[in-house]
Amino acid sequence: MDGFSDSIPIKTTENIKLIKDTLVYLLVCDKLNVFVIAPPSVGAKSSMSRFFTDIIPDRFFLISGTGSITKAGVRDRIIEIGKRKGLLFFDEMHNAPPDIKKLLYDLLQFHRVQTIKKMGFKTITSDVQVYCNILATANPIDSYWTMYGDIDKMKEQIPLDSVIMRRFHLIIPVEDYSTKEFRDICSDVGKNINVEELIYKIETFIKTSKDIEVIQDNIPKYVVDYLTRLKENDDYLLFPVTPELKVAITELAKGTARLSTLLNPKKYKE
Repeated sequence: MDGFSDSIPIKTTENIKLIKDTLVYLLVCDKLNVFVIAPPSVGAKSSMSRFFTDIIPDRFFLISGTGSITKAGVRDRIIEIGKRKGLLFFDEMHNAPPDIKKLLYDLLQFHRVQTIKKMGFKTITSDVQVYCNILATANPIDSYWTMYGDIDKMKEQIPLDSVIMRRFHLIIPVEDYSTKEFRDICSDVGKNINVEELIYKIETFIKTSKDIEVIQDNIPKYVVDYLTRLKENDDYLLFPVTPELKVAITELAKGTARLSTLLNPKKYKE
């Protein structure tokens, strides 16, 4: 997976490496909800948007919390992305209108959106199941981590309601660049990447991985034990442990199984 994530044209630091590895899973999982909170100066969020727009335009939908968006327009596009098992990228979610946040909450919690149709004098509502991966981003309240590593201070910097935050499977807080990282990025002339070849490889990778069916009968005991130990240390975590983490582990395991199959095609054929 390292070789694959390294091909993603986003400047890499230790924290960004984690995000890039997560992007690979967002391409191969079915319903993984990821939240990235990073200072505006990091720039990884914009790079991710451009990356997905280039490689999976038909499977990718970008919502900007700072843009002009309507609930109906967002809802219809989400349904289309769900049919294609794509990716919803919600940038600067903290700036979105309340009705859009509510729409995302239902999608995160229930993997569904509600449609409303008028039939004469009647209004008919129905729920549409949507299976897609979700990547949401936001800036810390002060646009930087005032006390990175201090859980209480970090909680004060989260710009979203905890009810929504607990619906995410993975939450990735990202520090600003260190002086050394900033210098390395400024000194990097970049790699010569054949964009068309990269897009073709990733499109093939996504299509092939989605065709691999992964069946899991039960949750292993060691996973349950791990979650229980984490739950006992809620006070030391950015957010309390919820059953959503079990879903995250299941989805990541599914993604890992697909990646293993793709990386070991001979074993898969056997």
